[in-house]
Amino acid sequence: MKAALTLILFMLLIPFTGQAQCFEIESILVDACDGGNEGKNEMVQFKVGATALNTANLNINWPNNSYLGICQNATTTAAVAQINATILGCGLLVEPVGGVLPANSNVLLISSVDFNPLAQSFTGLTTTLVTIFQCPGNTAGHFANYTAIITPSIAIRTLSMSFSSPPACSDVVSYNRNNLLNQAQNPGAQDGGAVQYDPAGNPTYINNGCTAPFIPLGINASVSSTTGVTCIGMPVNLTATVTGGTYNSITWAGGTGTFAATTTTNTTNTYSPSNTEVGVISLTSTVTRTCAAGSQSASTTFTFFITPTPTVSFASPSATICPSQNATFIANTNANVFNWSSGQTTSSIVVSPTVNTLYTFTASNGCGQAVASVSVNSIPIPGITLASSSNTLCNGGTATLTANASTGTYTWSNGSNSNNIVVSPSVTTVYTASTANTCSLVSQAQTITVTPTSTVSFAIPSATICPSQSATFIASTNGTVFSWSSGQTTNSIVVSPTVNTVYTFTSSNGCGQAIAAVSVTAMQQPTLSLSSSTTTLCAGSAATLLASSSEGTYTWSTGSSTSSLTVSPSVTTNYTVSTANSCSITSAMQTISVINVPTVSLNNTLFNSCPSQTVNLIANTNGTSFVWSTGATTSSVAVSPTVNTVYSFTSSNICFQAVTTATVNIPLNPTLNVSVSSNTLCNGNSATITANASTGNYLWSTGATTSSIVISPANTGSYSVSSTNSCAVTVTAVQTISVFPNPIVSVSVLPAVFCNGQTATISTGLNSSNYNFSWSGPSLTGITNAASTQLNGGGTYSVTVTDNVTGCYGSGTLLVQPSIVTASFTANPVSGPGPLTVNFTNQSSGANTFGWNFGNVPTSSSVNPSTTFSNPGTYVVTLISSISGNCSDTYTLLITVEEGLGPVPEVITPNGDGKNDVFEIKGLDNYPNNNLQIYNRWGNPVYNSKPYKNNWDGVPNAPGKTGSGKLPAGTYYYLLELGDNNNTYFKGFVEVVY
Repeated sequence: MKAALTLILFMLLIPFTGQAQCFEIESILVDACDGGNEGKNEMVQFKVGATALNTANLNINWPNNSYLGICQNATTTAAVAQINATILGCGLLVEPVGGVLPANSNVLLISSVDFNPLAQSFTGLTTTLVTIFQCPGNTAGHFANYTAIITPSIAIRTLSMSFSSPPACSDVVSYNRNNLLNQAQNPGAQDGGAVQYDPAGNPTYINNGCTAPFIPLGINASVSSTTGVTCIGMPVNLTATVTGGTYNSITWAGGTGTFAATTTTNTTNTYSPSNTEVGVISLTSTVTRTCAAGSQSASTTFTFFITPTPTVSFASPSATICPSQNATFIANTNANVFNWSSGQTTSSIVVSPTVNTLYTFTASNGCGQAVASVSVNSIPIPGITLASSSNTLCNGGTATLTANASTGTYTWSNGSNSNNIVVSPSVTTVYTASTANTCSLVSQAQTITVTPTSTVSFAIPSATICPSQSATFIASTNGTVFSWSSGQTTNSIVVSPTVNTVYTFTSSNGCGQAIAAVSVTAMQQPTLSLSSSTTTLCAGSAATLLASSSEGTYTWSTGSSTSSLTVSPSVTTNYTVSTANSCSITSAMQTISVINVPTVSLNNTLFNSCPSQTVNLIANTNGTSFVWSTGATTSSVAVSPTVNTVYSFTSSNICFQAVTTATVNIPLNPTLNVSVSSNTLCNGNSATITANASTGNYLWSTGATTSSIVISPANTGSYSVSSTNSCAVTVTAVQTISVFPNPIVSVSVLPAVFCNGQTATISTGLNSSNYNFSWSGPSLTGITNAASTQLNGGGTYSVTVTDNVTGCYGSGTLLVQPSIVTASFTANPVSGPGPLTVNFTNQSSGANTFGWNFGNVPTSSSVNPSTTFSNPGTYVVTLISSISGNCSDTYTLLITVEEGLGPVPEVITPNGDGKNDVFEIKGLDNYPNNNLQIYNRWGNPVYNSKPYKNNWDGVPNAPGKTGSGKLPAGTYYYLLELGDNNNTYFKGFVEVVY
């Protein structure tokens, strides 16, 4: 509850200048603090518009409980005074005068006069709340706390408030219970769950515990200038924003410049910086509110930046670079806008000029500009050229190389430093001349090619090839001109001669020639022929194969190596023979076909048919001729036997024959008979009818297709079954079942209402001469074989009724519940100082009439009475609970009334005259665990004693209070906790008068 009240105070303390409507609900405290008394501590905060409202015209539709009206009495006055005593700031709770809520006022509605003023903290309240209280009576909550599992439509809770005057003055808000927060700001149930609303009624869920979330006095400030940039000495505009309600003054301080006003009530001011202020400047603004309790202040320090006149410099204003190198210049400046003569707009540039270049840099801000320049010296790459009197030499010749460099310096690869050299290499050689400056080294190369006397050789000077193969010869030579005896002019040839051949190769260059020869041996492919004594055999016969080869060697597919082969295959077989030389293999193949016993199969070997129906017999065979036992010579035949018949089929070829058979069966007519387990039944019983058919298939008049069926007929009737064979011949059988009704049993008890232990009659209402009866039950007292009997207790009673003629039976059951009365109640409290008011909660069951006896105080017939015990002592409270004055039960409970406190004085005069010098409370010695706390009018503690021993004479002892001097005369507020089991406490005020 404390957090929710915090929310309400938070909303109350927002500055408010008027409402567009007559009032507006701004927050609800749902989950209030104070434990089981939460329902008395819930709160609603709303704001009144431009017209005053009267609480006499207020009506509220709570989500739970009825509206009880607004009460204002001594209890509410004391509660407001007690809260005001705890407020440390300029805040205040006030009650309306004559029920009038002033225009533009902040109103706090508390759900009960009996709320706990100390359950929520108002310590830091800084504004005035008009506080109203609902009259007492509702002890349960008016809203509904968090729950995680609830129907969405039930989770929405709605509060509606209205004033009958002015017309149409109302407001409605809703919230979702699933969205309420705990103090960790997660969905959950915990004290402080609350909802606040914007003007459109949109909810925001918060939980700040049990501390009021008021807006304290606060201030924020900012700076602006007309140009957006503040230069040295340029005035700036200051603007303050104040939160937390009204204030009396705003003061400004800081800097070395001047303010238009150092103290003002305006939220705007002007600051003129001094000519020495530059960079970050800090100023302070303080807002102050004064009230009777003293004053409150809040300060804020804010900064702004004064822009100086731009300056610019470079750590290195010039650079020397080589080609492909960069020069980087970084400006040291306090400006923020940059421009280079080369187009860049950053504070630094990276450049790579190929000639000497000057760059200009301009830096500016809103307060001026500065200009500076940097330069780059670019060194070029040196150049060199190289020439030769001849690039090609025969072995022993000479050449002159001449170099020309831009630097005039030379370094040759042979170590010379002149601009020309004479060379006579024996092999091709590369000569290099180089020159250099401070940036780089460049070189130039010249190749002198040396041609030696021509030579030629072959790595493989001869080759042997097979038909269609070729031989490749590659000459290894230093010549440049080539010729073969076969006419080719390359240094290699590919040849495919069919006879042995020699080839001559000649190689020459400008310095001579050389000759060499290669040879090729050409081989031939082998020949082979194959013949057979026969190419077709009957299975089990033999044939002879004969081969002839130019090489005189043979390899057969059977593994044999002779020139002839005798074979006797069981299936058609291919036989292969081959001969070979070093070049290739030659093969020949002969197929020997084998004739085996014919294969034969039928489309079926067993057929089930009906008389005179046609059956097609189809043979599948590889024979060359065939015949059926019917004489037919085709591969298929159609037959129509009238009795079981066997048909044979014979298939033949030039070597063998094969025979197979097929059988056609003709079925007999079906037979059928039935039997039954019983042909007479009571209604509800069952019988099994079983059929036995030669075909094994069944169709009952019930639709069943099993050999037997179980029936439970309501009336006498017949059941038929039929069976059909594969030739559509059907036979039928019939069974008749007779059915007799069961007795219908209805059980009742008289009288319908009786107390446990009394006698009642339970009956079937049937004629005893036609039936037999059998009763059962827990409390039967009469005979058990008649149409009715007696009982004297509750339970389930059953009877079975049998028909004397048919033997069929029925049953009935009745649950008998005699009236059982249990008396019980609870009391709150069960003990305490007198006068003690005790509320009794009736927990009796089964009763509708109640009689209360409270000992020596008046009796009551209420369901949940309340009474006051004035005198100390022990009281026996008795409750007699009954139903219709017939059945009853009694329950008792002891109430202890302790010696009470005497009156608490409202004035003490600690002047030492021996009269009324101390704050004395009679009877306090009965409460050794008591605790007394006393506060001044500003809520500051001045005295605390546990236990209090009736000895306070106006001298303070609270922390921070020293000395023996007495408190000044005035009104002080006390909180007295008795320390008993009921957590009883008293609160009020006492006047100190000297």
